[in-house]
Amino acid sequence: MMRVVFFAWFVFFVFVSFNILNAQEISRIDLLYKNVKSDTFVPLFRAFKNGDIDAIKEYISDDMYEKNKVLLEQNKEYPNFLRNFYSDAIFQVRKVVKSEEMVFVDVRVRFPSGYQSVTKVQLKEGKNKAGDTIWKVINFMENSQ
Repeated sequence: MMRVVFFAWFVFFVFVSFNILNAQEISRIDLLYKNVKSDTFVPLFRAFKNGDIDAIKEYISDDMYEKNKVLLEQNKEYPNFLRNFYSDAIFQVRKVVKSEEMVFVDVRVRFPSGYQSVTKVQLKEGKNKAGDTIWKVINFMENSQ
């Protein structure tokens, strides 16, 4: 039994180490960085500021949409909330890290009050309505500052 437990921990450790070693920060001049920023985050930030639910749905995965379907489809006040909350906010892509087929992006949102929030956003390739491949948000992990 002890050997099985040790082996399971060993396999887990190797798997985690392998994924960490394969993760690499993407330079701001790299095409991937530019694509993630211009093809996903600029229009997504614009959609948040405009309260455009249809546009937001273009940039989130099907799973994320399903988890937030009630908020996105049935809460009629949500677009107004987004417009008011993000109206003067400044969004900034801070860091892009690629690991296997996932991309992790640190996004900073600064508000006029001085409050700022740093959110790690997990992306995976998906298709938009036109059938083009884009990076879609699959998870938000907030780290407020």
